[in-house]
Amino acid sequence: MARIKRMDICKYESCTGCASCFNSCYHGAITMEPDTLGYLRPLINETKCVDCGLCQTVCPVNHEVSSHYPLSSYVATAKDKSEMFSSTSGGLASVIARVIIKSGGLVYGCEEKNCEEICHSRIEKEVDIDKLKGSKYVQSTIGDSFLKIKNDLKNKRKVLFIGTPCQVAGLRNYLRKKHDELYTIDLICHGVPSQKILRDAVKAYVPRESTNMCKVSFRQRDVKGKSHYGLFIDNQEGGRIFEEEFPKNTYIVGFWMHSSIEKVVIIVYMQNVKEYQISLLAITGIKKKR
Repeated sequence: MARIKRMDICKYESCTGCASCFNSCYHGAITMEPDTLGYLRPLINETKCVDCGLCQTVCPVNHEVSSHYPLSSYVATAKDKSEMFSSTSGGLASVIARVIIKSGGLVYGCEEKNCEEICHSRIEKEVDIDKLKGSKYVQSTIGDSFLKIKNDLKNKRKVLFIGTPCQVAGLRNYLRKKHDELYTIDLICHGVPSQKILRDAVKAYVPRESTNMCKVSFRQRDVKGKSHYGLFIDNQEGGRIFEEEFPKNTYIVGFWMHSSIEKVVIIVYMQNVKEYQISLLAITGIKKKR
C-alpha cells in the first residue's frame, strides 16, 4: 500500500494552494487534495517521491519577494458598452484577452462550469472570453494549467494568464525564467474562500438543488449599470432560484469580513502585489473628466 503524507514543501500554514509543486512533479508523486476547510494542499505519495526537491524550488513561498513600484497607473473601463456591462467590473481583462487572442495567443483564466467545478481554463477563441467573465469570490482549481502554459510557451505561443497574485507567483516560480511571450494579470484581492465553503453555502440556501446543476455569481448590475454584491444562484436553465445581497447574505459578509478566508492568502498577496506586469483593481466613485 502506498505511503501518503502531507510533506512540508513550504510551511503548511503558508501554503496558498497555487499548485506549482503539483505541476512540477514529473514523477506524479504530488496530488492537490482539500484539507478540512476545503483548501487545496499538496499530498505526497512517498513511494513515488524521489526527493529531488524541485517542488520546494518552485514554491513561491520559499523565495524572498522583491517589490517594484508600478510604472504607471490608470482608471479605465472598456470603451465598448456591451463589453463593459457584460463584465462585473470595467471589462479591462476582457479587452486585453481579446488583444492577445487576435494576435494568435491563448488566455488562461477562471471559469465556473458549475458550483462543483470552478477552475482555470485555456481558451483561444474570442467567443469563449465570456466563459471567463464575472467576479468569482472563491478559490479556483489550477489543475495542470502551468504545465500547459509551459508547453504553449515552448511552442512560441503568446500567453495571457489571469489569476490572483498567489497564482501568478506560483506560475512565475514554476517557469523559473522570464518569457517574452508571457503576460500576466493579477486581480488584486484580499483572499478567497474555498470551494467547499461555497458549496456548503449553496446547499444551505437551496437544499433541494444539486450543486453540480447550479451556477453562482457574486455581483450583478442593475438597469442603470450599478453593481450589487451578493450571492445569486441560478439553475441549469439559467433561472434565478436564490438571491440575497450584501450585507444580508452570510457568505458575502464572511468574504468581506475575512472570516471565511485563510490569513495566509492575505499575507502572500501583500508581499506579491507589486511584482507583476498588470494588476487590476475594481474601484467605484471615480467620475469621468469632461
